[in-house]
Amino acid sequence: MRSTTTEANRKLRASSKWGGEKLNMMISSIRRFMLTKVNTHVLAEILAFVKPYKKLAYFSLFVLVLSSLNLLVLPVSARYVMDYGFVHDIKNNVHYYIVFAILTTLSAISTAWRSYLVSWIGERVIADMRSKLFSKILSFDLNQFETLKIGEILSRLTTDTVVVQGTLSNSISMLIRNIIQIIGALSMMFLTSIYLSLVFLASVPLIFIPARIVVTRQRDLSKAGQDKVALSSSYAGETLFAIHIAQAFTHEPYDRQLFSESVETAFKAQLKRMRLRGILTVIVTVGITAGFLLVFWLGSYLVSQNPQVITQGQLLQFIAYAIILASAFVGMADIIGEVQKASGASERLVELLNLVPTITSNKEATKPQAPIKGAISFKDIDFSYPNRPHRQVISNVSIDIKPGQSVALVGHSGAGKSTLLQLLLRFYDVDKGLISIDGQPINMMPLDFLRGTISFVPQEVVIFSGSIFENILYGFPEATRDQVLNAGRMAMVSEFADDLQDGYDTLVGERGMRLSGGQRQRIAIARAFLRDTPILLLDEATSNLDAKNERLLQTSLKELMKGRTTIVIAHRLATVMQADQIIFMQHGHVLSRGKHDDLVVNCEKYKHLASLQFIDG
Repeated sequence: MRSTTTEANRKLRASSKWGGEKLNMMISSIRRFMLTKVNTHVLAEILAFVKPYKKLAYFSLFVLVLSSLNLLVLPVSARYVMDYGFVHDIKNNVHYYIVFAILTTLSAISTAWRSYLVSWIGERVIADMRSKLFSKILSFDLNQFETLKIGEILSRLTTDTVVVQGTLSNSISMLIRNIIQIIGALSMMFLTSIYLSLVFLASVPLIFIPARIVVTRQRDLSKAGQDKVALSSSYAGETLFAIHIAQAFTHEPYDRQLFSESVETAFKAQLKRMRLRGILTVIVTVGITAGFLLVFWLGSYLVSQNPQVITQGQLLQFIAYAIILASAFVGMADIIGEVQKASGASERLVELLNLVPTITSNKEATKPQAPIKGAISFKDIDFSYPNRPHRQVISNVSIDIKPGQSVALVGHSGAGKSTLLQLLLRFYDVDKGLISIDGQPINMMPLDFLRGTISFVPQEVVIFSGSIFENILYGFPEATRDQVLNAGRMAMVSEFADDLQDGYDTLVGERGMRLSGGQRQRIAIARAFLRDTPILLLDEATSNLDAKNERLLQTSLKELMKGRTTIVIAHRLATVMQADQIIFMQHGHVLSRGKHDDLVVNCEKYKHLASLQFIDG
């Protein structure tokens, strides 16, 4: 008996070095398999969001390792229950059962604890990521929004973050858990029986070679599928935002068809990925099952023929570890698919995170020492839109506006009037020349300070879902209720709000669909009253009002413009005639300037435009 044991030990020592090398090769293969076509730089940027919670992450990793080790100890405990709990007096060996029960309980508790911790980290990290993404998106300039579709941005902000969230909350922890169990189970299998382990490992190359090819293709399809989903979301968003246009032109059948085709394309892209994922699962499952059945048959034969080499308990222990190993490998097939999918989604998120706004505050920008008076100067301005660089929109424009002065910009559509307002707000930077306020270049002012000195009433009024009160408050979120109501009265919002059941607390619907165009425009003007800044920009601020209401609102606008530097774009004589200076623009040039009466006499094109468009004379 001693000689048999010694011989077995000698064979064990002789084979341990070779078995260890085989195990190292296995670990290396797993590592290469895991990193196949995964953009580690992108994943590193995503995992950087975990850094603020690294202590909790380390602790959850400790709990994860603990729960994995608990599971790996269970087969050893089961072996002693099998070898000693059944064949001897159960009363004297009850401690084997107690130990097994304790280990099982600890394994369940540690697993549940691990699941809670990693889920918390995943939820917290995704919340931080969404906040940072949204904050970054708000800093994009108009040119970037012209390139990126809103629907696609929303898809990345919602769908892609959900994919990454699932990976952080579950897949990564399960991935680490399975790696630990694969390494631990393999080690214990070698300690239990080298012969059975080598037989089992012989099937591994049959699994990894085809699986590696499948995983490589799966990642590419995952990113393509996410892109197709984003395109369908983008199309749906554009259609729903303009639903009244779609219905007015009876375009619904075409929209349904186009969206169905877009969804079908996205479905086919995802279907290819799912097929490959199924193939990967089949490869791993069949390969592991074949190896498992071979080991089970060989082990049963050894127990029946030579119990000294391996006992029933050792065979049970080996099979338990083989089951753990098989489960881990099968789980890896699904998890790697999720990681590959998350990698594609992560690339799309990182694209947004790394996108640098072209319009930012200069590092040397400073706030003016004195309060802003409102002197505005456009000097030798040239400008072309970034996406249309060969078409000059503004050419050699110079305008000087004194503090408190009102200036009207007049001209045909496309003359560059609204573009000048956008340049003053630094939605774009000029190609040549200089824009200054109170003598300080606007690109040397902090961006938030510059825009904080300007109230802007656009022609296309934007109303948010919520109440009338909340929409006016948007102009100055720190304002009191009395200030909001006073601004509403000044802008004649009370004329219609007081007749509503809930007054200023009436909900306006998404994009203000429950309000008329004139009501929306009055709310926009009320925001300007509430904002109370030294510079006021009015881009067709009364275009949606009828002549009667516009005439009534002129008194309020005069009050709003009093003491403020105002630039007005208007097509109505009633608004233009209030200006201290009228600037007539054509094709991006300043053609003429002066008072209305002077321009009618001295500028034939202004006179012609006045006769066509200034209908309220």
